[in-house]
Amino acid sequence: MLRPYLVHVDGNFAHLSLKTGVTALDGTGSPVSTIGIAPVSTLPGASSLAFSGYAVDCTPAGATFAPALSLVFTFTGDEWAALLDGADGDSTQLVVHGYDAATGAWTACPTSVNAAAGTVTASVNHFSTYALFIEEPAKPPVTTGPTPTVPAAAATTAVPPPPAETGEIPFVWIALAVLVAAALAGGYFFWRRRR
Repeated sequence: MLRPYLVHVDGNFAHLSLKTGVTALDGTGSPVSTIGIAPVSTLPGASSLAFSGYAVDCTPAGATFAPALSLVFTFTGDEWAALLDGADGDSTQLVVHGYDAATGAWTACPTSVNAAAGTVTASVNHFSTYALFIEEPAKPPVTTGPTPTVPAAAATTAVPPPPAETGEIPFVWIALAVLVAAALAGGYFFWRRRR
């Protein structure tokens, strides 16, 4: 591209921004001579995300760009308010995905949001169908019941597990019994001697 171009969709809710120095090639590797962008009302494949109602077809299909182009969705104040209402007021949930016809899957594009300007911009390096979706926010893990608290001292003190019962008397108990018996015998002998 020798100079920058803006290509608008009918209704002006989206446009492509081609900067100077972009290499644009069609599916055969030849330079792209025309570029088109048109609104889409029906998505080509299902997505697990909530569709915002805004989508475009960028043509010619298979065209590639280096560096990437900017696909910008621009909204009026009322459209932006409605869009944010669908995103629970969180503009970070807005993301542009491109459709991959070969796999039948939607893939996230690098997306930036300018809430003050009411725009959502995606970086695209090839032409396809692009749609604006609303992602669900990450939900914290669900816990049931109160969380038990462990005192700090107990948390740092390791208590060995009790010995497994084998049906035999453990050596530790035998040694302890011998020590107790020796202490009692020594105490008795000492008492007898003092008398």
